[in-house]
This record gives sequence, C-alpha cells and structure tokens, in this order.
Amino acid sequence: MQARHRVTLVSSIALVGPDGPILAGKKRALALLVYLLQSPPHRETRAHLAALLWQDKSAAQTMSSLRQTLLDIRRAIPDGSGPVEIGRQDIVLSPTEFETDFDEIIAAARLGDVSPDLLGRQALCDRLLEEFIGISDAYDQWIAEFRATAEARLKAALSEVAADTGKPADARIDAARALIQLDPFSEEGCRWLMQIYAERGETGAALQAYAALYDRLDDELGMEPSEQTQDLAVRIKTGGIAPPAPAPVPASPIMQPMQSGAPKIAVMPFRNLGPDDAPDFLLQGIADDIVCMMATLRDVQVISTNSTGFVQTDYPHGAAEALGAQYAVLGSIRATRGRFHLSAQLVELSNKVVHWARAYSAEQATLFDVQADIARSIANTLVPSLHGVELRRTFGAKPGDLTAYHLTLHARDLAFALREDTFTEARDLLQTAITRDPTFAPAHVALADWYSVLLGQGWSQQSDQDVRALELAASDAVRLSGDSGRALALYAHNRTIYRREAQRSAGVVRQALELAPSDSETLMWSVPTLTYSGNVGQAVDNANAAISLSPRDPYLFRYEHFLAMALYAQGDISDAANAAKRSYDLNPGYTSNLRLTVAALWEAGRADEARALAQEAIQRDPAFRVERFLPNQPFHEQQIGQRYAQSLTKAGIPE
Repeated sequence: MQARHRVTLVSSIALVGPDGPILAGKKRALALLVYLLQSPPHRETRAHLAALLWQDKSAAQTMSSLRQTLLDIRRAIPDGSGPVEIGRQDIVLSPTEFETDFDEIIAAARLGDVSPDLLGRQALCDRLLEEFIGISDAYDQWIAEFRATAEARLKAALSEVAADTGKPADARIDAARALIQLDPFSEEGCRWLMQIYAERGETGAALQAYAALYDRLDDELGMEPSEQTQDLAVRIKTGGIAPPAPAPVPASPIMQPMQSGAPKIAVMPFRNLGPDDAPDFLLQGIADDIVCMMATLRDVQVISTNSTGFVQTDYPHGAAEALGAQYAVLGSIRATRGRFHLSAQLVELSNKVVHWARAYSAEQATLFDVQADIARSIANTLVPSLHGVELRRTFGAKPGDLTAYHLTLHARDLAFALREDTFTEARDLLQTAITRDPTFAPAHVALADWYSVLLGQGWSQQSDQDVRALELAASDAVRLSGDSGRALALYAHNRTIYRREAQRSAGVVRQALELAPSDSETLMWSVPTLTYSGNVGQAVDNANAAISLSPRDPYLFRYEHFLAMALYAQGDISDAANAAKRSYDLNPGYTSNLRLTVAALWEAGRADEARALAQEAIQRDPAFRVERFLPNQPFHEQQIGQRYAQSLTKAGIPE
C-alpha cells in the first residue's frame, strides 16, 4: 500500500497529506500522531494519551484538552478515511498510511546510499523530535526512549553496510563515517573505516582515522582505544591487512520445521564495543537470561546458549542461520566510565530487516542486580514484536495455508480487538489451529483465555457450557505444555473463580511462578488465586509486576481489575477504587469488574460514582442478588466478603 501521508522527523516536524500540509501549528496533535506512529501496536487509550500529553492538570482538564486535539485531527484527517480511527476508548493509527523521512534514511542506508544528513550532522538522533521537548515529563521520557531505539536501528543498518564486502568501498566508508557521526566514540565505526581504507591501500587515511579517535577518547574521556582497535592499528602499520574473503553464505540447514510453524530464534552473544572491557559474566549472562525467560513462553523456539554461546564470528547473522534460526537477537555492550550501555535488536535473517530495537543503561555498581531486569524487559517486549512480524507476514493468506502457530496469532489479534461481531471468528480460528495440530499448547492456552474473556465480558449465552469448555481448554493446555507456567497459572485461576478452589489452587500457582517468574501473563493469572487464598501481599506485588512488564497489553483492563481485587482485600480501598476505575475506563464492557468497582468506590467515599455504576451493573445483570453472593463469597477472610456485600447494597445493588 502506498503511504498517503509523510511525516518529517529529521528536519522541522511536519505532516503532509495528499493535498498539502496538515495540522500546521497544532503541536500536540502532531505529537499524538507521531507517538502512535512510533509505538506499536499503534493503538492507545484516551486516558493514556491525555496523561502523556498534558501534565499538572486535573483529569477533567486533560480529557477536555484531548477532545479538542482529537477534534483538530478529525477535521484534518476525516475519521473513517483510513489513517486514524478515533473511538470512544481507543485511538488507532494505520502505520501503512504514513511514511517518515527517518525510515527513508534507514532504507536508503541499507542499500548503501548514506544520507547527507548522516554525514553532515553529528549525533543526529539526539535531535529527533526536538520541537516536542517540554510537552510533558512523560512525553520527554518517551522521546528519550524513541531516540535510543532510532539510534540502535540506524547503527544496525550502517553496520551491515560497513561489513558488507559486496558493497562498493565508497558506500562502506560513508556508512562507517556515519557511525562515527552518530557516536564520536564509536570504535566499531572507526575500525570499519580503518579496515576499508587499509584494504584499498590508503594506509595514511586509515591511520588518520585511528589518530582522530585516539585524540577524542584522550581529550574527553581520558582513556585510550580498546585493545582490539589498537591491534588493528598495529596490523595496518605493519602491512598485515589483506583484502578479506567475502563472508560465506551459510548452507541452508536441513531441518524439518515444527508442524506448529513456531519461529526459531537464536540469541547471539552480546558484543563488547569498549572502550572499557565489559565483564564476561555480563556478556554471557544477558544472553542466558533472555533465553531462559523466552523459553518459558512456549510459543517460540529458542536455540540453547550451549549452541550459540561459543560462536566467535564477525558474521553472527550467518552463524544464526546455520543453526536453523529464522530470527536472531543481536546485542552489544559499551562500557565507559563506570556505565554500561546495552542495545539489542531483533533481526529477520532472510532479509536482514531489524524489526525491533531497544537501548538500556546501567551503573557498574548495580550491574549484576539489573542484569536479570534487562533480560526480562528484552524477553517480554521482544516476543510480542516477533509475533507482530509473523502476523504481518501472513496478512491476506488463506486459513488453509496457515500453520497452527499463525492461526493462533490471527485469533489472538482478533480477540484483542474486543469486538463482539468478530470475537466468535477468533474462537473458530483457534479451533482450526487445534484441529491442524492438536499438540500445539499455545492454541489451547489462547482458547481458554478466549472463553475467560467471553465470560468476563458478559457475552456468554450459555455460561455453564462455556465454563466447562474453558476448563477443558485449560486442562489440555497444562497436559500438552508440560512445564508452562502460563498454562498452569491460567488453569489455577479458573479453578479458583469457577469452582471456588483457591486453597487447592495455590500450590499450582506456586509451581507456575517457579517456572515462569518473569512472564507477565503468569504473574497476572496468579493474582486472584493468591488474593482469595489469603496471600494478599504477594498478589499485589504480582499484579504490579505484571503491569510493569506489559504496560500496553491489549487486555490491560484485566490486569487493573486483578490489581484492584488484591488491593481491596488488602484494605487499600482508595488505591483499589482507582485501579478498578482504570479498568472500567479501559473497558466499560468488562462486567466482571463492575461490582468490584462499585464496592471500592463506595468505600472510598465516591458515592455518586458508585451509585451510577451500580445502575449499570443492574442493567447488565438484573438477576444478581447480594444474598446469593454471600454464602459462596470468595475472600479468604469472611469479614471482607461481608463488607463487600454491604457496600454493594448501600450503593444500590439489590439484596
């Protein structure tokens, strides 16, 4: 599809549509669109956008400002025309309708055409979105994250060109120079520049590049180039550089793909870029932790670090392909003055496209402590990105041509939209996936989740039958997945909710958390069982951890609902009311959350809000009576259930 709108990010920020400039002078409207464009899945709630773009204002003021900004966007880009869809709860942007000058620079760089902007401007990425700085602290923080990701993407593209002996030497030199312009202390860029000049017989130019780096490091950081860079300089001086043989093209591995079609990924050893040495434990430990955390998720195949950990090569793409991987996680660590800067990227090996990239920083004193946190963050954001790549690859394909894995991805994507008219189609796709591969456990997990949402939304027309179907799917998921923490936690959750077996399920939850302590969904599913079995403190901790690991989850309303449940049981009524209301604002149709929100709001002194939502709860479930709830109330302490029932009655729920 040809993009109809162009966004300039490198020069002055502007949006140009088919008929000319759009939203000129509308700073926050442009900031909102840029944020959505650069933040997959390109969907965000009104509440999140309001908090992002306005600070130091009341909730009412921020929502009013957001409405005006959305009105500006609607006038400039009519709703329904394709690029932007403005809904009651969410704003959705279609990324295929937009192109940016920054993406054009990266695409051109991969072809060996390095933009003059990269050669003529130092630290280009540090000035991206400069006009938006100061909109809010939260937006400033997002800009910093965007710049780091943009720089990682750009460096990856330039490094590929510099390393590609099939590219013209001038293009490779431009790529190396651009790396140095992005980061004047880039030893990788300097080494490529030295190497290429030396291969062309231009020893003087190669040594001048080395001398310039040496002076910069000495003047500004008080250090020398790394041993690797110094060794290269010695080899050049002594005439030891010969034109390298072209990088070998690895033979296609003779492997049978899994029937499920789940992609295989190799986490390659992180590279040490200097100028200081990073400890070996970090280089190997980060990769080990990422593999361990991804392996618990079960819906990707991860190659063991026993195979990848000893690869010593300047061509990690080829090494990963030789291991049978379709994707690779490539990373680097740069140590300087007691700080460590880590970058990681997800690369599709068939075309070398970087689909995801992120940068992290840590102090030396806390490096060991944050190692697992960094690996957890990479694993929990990388796997959804990988799913997104695989999903996009199969858009337009017939179901008969899809594997169980890809059918499951499509089903989850449909279910995440929470549209009653397409929700049933998601179940049909999952059932097709299970028919195609009855042993593919993630499809059974997704089917159990589908029934859970169906019941929670109040869409079930035959709740007893759907509860049985949910339990069957959850049991199959546990049976087939072996030691999947996510499947076990989901199974325990449904035994707790529908059979009131919180105490018996608590042991299953403990086992699930031991298997997958860093999986956001495992943590999330554990919360109700922990709450109702009396482990309220851990329930609150797990809910907060789950939200921090998946802050933009399509089902974030469920995370907030479970947090509210745990906070209510703990007696933190004000926080419980806020969490329950956030869940309601994210998804007013989630009937499971309504009565908890009513009780928490009432006890928090927000009686008018409680009464209004009580009437909504009555309309959705007119047969509910408090007296029938009490004998089978789920809370571990009887008085909590009694307090809950009294609050419902006072707010207007029928006794």
